[in-house]
Amino acid sequence: MSRLTVKWTMPAYNDFMVYVNYYRNESGSFLSAKFADAIEKSLKNLSLMPTIARPGFKINTRQYILQEFPFIIEFRVRNNTVEILAFLHQSRKI
Repeated sequence: MSRLTVKWTMPAYNDFMVYVNYYRNESGSFLSAKFADAIEKSLKNLSLMPTIARPGFKINTRQYILQEFPFIIEFRVRNNTVEILAFLHQSRKI
């Protein structure tokens, strides 16, 4: 399988940036960079193998649970694109 394109929706990207800034402000640039790197690696994995994620609660969506941080990436695959729909903290109600 070839690598799929990854595209963020604006709400999902905005949520991601809120958490990047949170980690930067609360714990410094090292943890913020580690967080961003974990997301980048996860998105690369999803672009190569989107089916590694569990089925989502909404039709035609999937959810990828991060290992190092308490977040879920909700996405769908459409037209050879992994579309990031939501970036959720695991304590948040879905």
